[in-house]
Amino acid sequence: MKHFKLLDCTLRDGGYYNKWNFEKKNIDSYLKALSDVNIEYIEIGFRKFKNNIALGETAFSNERFVNSLKLNKYKKYGVMVNAGDLLFDGKILKNYKLLFPKKTQLKFVRIACHEYEIFKIKKIINFLKKQEYLIFINLMQISEIKLNKLKKILEFLNKTPTDIFYIADSLGCLTPQKTRNLIYEIRKKWKKDIGIHAHDNLGLAFKNSIAAINSGANWIDSTVLGMGRGPGNTKTEEILDKLQIDKQKRTKLNEIIKNYFQILKKKYKWGKNIYYSISAKNKIHPTFVQEILSDQRIKQKEKIKALNFLKKIPSRKFNPLLINNFIKFNKMNSNISNNLPDKFLIKHNIIILAGGNISQK
Repeated sequence: MKHFKLLDCTLRDGGYYNKWNFEKKNIDSYLKALSDVNIEYIEIGFRKFKNNIALGETAFSNERFVNSLKLNKYKKYGVMVNAGDLLFDGKILKNYKLLFPKKTQLKFVRIACHEYEIFKIKKIINFLKKQEYLIFINLMQISEIKLNKLKKILEFLNKTPTDIFYIADSLGCLTPQKTRNLIYEIRKKWKKDIGIHAHDNLGLAFKNSIAAINSGANWIDSTVLGMGRGPGNTKTEEILDKLQIDKQKRTKLNEIIKNYFQILKKKYKWGKNIYYSISAKNKIHPTFVQEILSDQRIKQKEKIKALNFLKKIPSRKFNPLLINNFIKFNKMNSNISNNLPDKFLIKHNIIILAGGNISQK
């Protein structure tokens, strides 16, 4: 397998389960464990203006918090920012520069963008490079982007100081072959580094990551025990196995997994299952599944029904109101049978009425 760089983003992507409330002592233990296994790039969390007291420190990763951590001066730490958090009504927020000081321990910033946001953030990219950050652009929902649009995005980014272009399989529906095809096409237009952020809806996150590397990518995202939104991500441990990292170096990582992350997994139950597989095949945002599985209002036997409800409507972008709509719809129809009595159509004349002039007639 070709050489690549591994970026661990557990504190950021994993936070979708525990609302980014990681205990400080466990964060420091985790950071030390990653240093021991020679992981050079580590994402501390999201960076945005603090707007929700219910969320933990890695939801914002402000400078005060970053400076409180036990960071290894030989490693590179960074944050992710959602482009949507820097835009309002299609325009860049005036105070966005306050989020990215030049004097900082952070070395990189990753901007997560949907295809319609990328063309609006050139000013932000230029500013970050002026502040001397390594800049990643993570293109969300890559499986849904048409090839001609992807080419236009890459042509645009080629005119910016972007350092690394990442594909994010947000809906978890890529396969190794689709991944290979994507990397080949991207390589035609993009000569700098390429990375992949894979989700495990189909149980293919690891295979997709390796397929990307073998096809010309050179960065992989991973998380401890795969902790991440929906079913989770490529597992850091699987990549370390592939790299044949010495067992002695993994002692502290094994300890923090056993004493902390295994407990979190038992509590939040992330990982692939039939529901995430259905969501990937029907292009349903994985957060819908995450919410459906934890929503006490939806009974176990109704969870598949909820997904069938969502696949009939646009659900590639998460909207909690759609879950509420299902619950209301389900309750309203709970006493209605979908099955007609035997020979009903033979015994009765049927007229079907719909909205419009025909129903008046």
